[in-house]
Amino acid sequence: MKMIASVIGCFVFATTIAHAQPAQDEVYQGVATTTVAVLDPLSGQPVKQDTFQHNVQVLVGPPVSANGQPENNPFNLIIGPPPGESQLEEGQLSIFSALSATVPLEAGPAPFLFRY
Repeated sequence: MKMIASVIGCFVFATTIAHAQPAQDEVYQGVATTTVAVLDPLSGQPVKQDTFQHNVQVLVGPPVSANGQPENNPFNLIIGPPPGESQLEEGQLSIFSALSATVPLEAGPAPFLFRY
């Protein structure tokens, strides 16, 4: 069982990925239970809390690069819904250690590395 937690503004996200089983080399599937708490900005106490469960896929691979710039991590990590499942559901996870994408520029599209 792995625990992933982060704080963003007045929101607290805690996620437990349980029962992840290897599907093949470097790909794991499991269920993520995510608890989202809305905190009172003055007291820091939760005023609302919801828990969500979603299927997740964890991909571990070599570091990605774009335009000759590699990510700083020794591996690339992606946690999100398995292929074919919605990425827009409430409480759904979408985590990247780095993401290579093509961005539009005045001179034309160019590769760019978004780093964690």
